[in-house]
Amino acid sequence: MDMRKEWLAMKQIEIENVKKFTSALFASNTFDTFCVTEASFSTLVNITIDGHINQEFLKPSGSEGNAGIQVSAAGAGGGAAADAPASSGHMESQASSQATQQIAIWQQLRPLCYEAIKGSKAPLKFKIIFMTPPEKVAGFISKQGLNLRPSDVTGLFMNIRFEGGKLSCISGSSTKSFSLDKSLENAWDASVEGFIRKFSVKKTISI
Repeated sequence: MDMRKEWLAMKQIEIENVKKFTSALFASNTFDTFCVTEASFSTLVNITIDGHINQEFLKPSGSEGNAGIQVSAAGAGGGAAADAPASSGHMESQASSQATQQIAIWQQLRPLCYEAIKGSKAPLKFKIIFMTPPEKVAGFISKQGLNLRPSDVTGLFMNIRFEGGKLSCISGSSTKSFSLDKSLENAWDASVEGFIRKFSVKKTISI
């Protein structure tokens, strides 16, 4: 049995300018390069998204078990189809580059998530867990001058939460083993807080 544990340290930042932040989140490319491990939205119904990619979906349309199902928006709704922010054709054109990708990035999921929350009423709540792409962890460690191996870091996270009209961001760093050295935790927390401050921060709490 593998007895190794992952150790997670976190800091919560309460965001004051909710409108500015959500606009950057859903209507710009500000977060597009982050991986999305999980997302959930509560509106009329509850929607949960697992960000791990279904490799079967990336197979060519003619592959066995992936017969094309074609839905005409005009035929179904009686009107012309609106231009989608990201089409399935666009996704298929990138299939080769996604073949080794394990977790979807926000650029791929943002149009879907925007559809889940748009409307005249704010969602009851939502949660989006962002993770720095694994290939960028080494660059972060080098830039911060940390005495760590990239393989020791299992994740650098930003957990965006909205509930009860309040918006917060929880920064978290995860490592394979416990260490008294807080340099990674402190560097990541400072990096996230510096980024979030442009949206006005009410308070920061270690949790």
